[in-house]
Amino acid sequence: MTFTDARTSAQQEPASQGSHEPRQPQPRFAEYIQAARATASQTAQQTQVEPGNRQPGTGNSIQDQHVKQVSTANRPPSIQSVQTATNPNPPASTQQTAGQRPGTAHSSKPTPPPNMSVTWLGTSSGSPSMRRNVSSIALCHGQYTHLVDCGEGSSRQILRSHINPASICGIYISHLHGDHCFGVPGVIELVSRAHQASGTARGSQQLTIQGPPGIQQLVKSALAASMSALHMRLLVRDYTLDKAQAKDPTPVDPTGLISFARQAPDADSEPKTNPAARFKSTRNKHSSLQAHNIPVVPGLAWTAACEGGMTVTAAQLQHRLPCWGYVFQEAPSQGLQGRKVVLLGDTCDSQAITGTP
Repeated sequence: MTFTDARTSAQQEPASQGSHEPRQPQPRFAEYIQAARATASQTAQQTQVEPGNRQPGTGNSIQDQHVKQVSTANRPPSIQSVQTATNPNPPASTQQTAGQRPGTAHSSKPTPPPNMSVTWLGTSSGSPSMRRNVSSIALCHGQYTHLVDCGEGSSRQILRSHINPASICGIYISHLHGDHCFGVPGVIELVSRAHQASGTARGSQQLTIQGPPGIQQLVKSALAASMSALHMRLLVRDYTLDKAQAKDPTPVDPTGLISFARQAPDADSEPKTNPAARFKSTRNKHSSLQAHNIPVVPGLAWTAACEGGMTVTAAQLQHRLPCWGYVFQEAPSQGLQGRKVVLLGDTCDSQAITGTP
């Protein structure tokens, strides 16, 4: 047998006739062998092995016997405490409380809140550039994704990101300039195909679109012209300042998958009467569309529930077109206030939504 020490590469070979005496192992290696033999001899004397208790297929080496048949008297206290089969009265620390799952503590840890992240899908203004797409922001909250603005090319930006198109449950448009809304029809198709590919039943999922007056006309024209067949329900809700014009969701197509609704300001929100706090009107003298002739009224808010246990509150912003900004708020949980994310569109004054000049 040849022994090799990795440190000295010394070898011991059998002596042959006419050769020198066999090379003795290095002192350190010889001491190691001698200590190992002494330890094995001492272990064999302390260990008692019963042949009837040996498991079939186990080795007969001293090391195997020592591992498998440690005498109860020599067990450390930690090993004895977990052997409830041999100890009829286990320590109190190992006894299971009635109604408690094994291995669980009396005090349960609080459930962590869902992951929340904000992804800028586009930050270019007016038109896309070689490196940046036009406006679109994705708020990911747990398994749901909310888009604020959806300019052209947003579908491609979503596919390039980590966002699952099937997780998109809401699109919130700030205003109807093309760099903020021309990507809506494409994202509707993207989300619909994602639900179809995932195998969900038709109409079991819903995509909600909220925005200023005119958003319903944009979506209706695009879907009618393209003859799109949606796999999920689509709810398009616009805003109105007149509480008498509020409308509940109403189907607008033969399949019943597309519905329109109109939301009035919250009942507890009132216009500010201070003339200094009122914004300049956004009325456009060159436009004949009624949707473009909407004044900005500070103090009004439009609140709706969205997926993931969040609420979204919209308030008007000052811009050349009617414009809304959005505040996403988590519900309080376990005595802690929920997180809040404020996402605004194009504006020169956000006092109506932030509450500060």
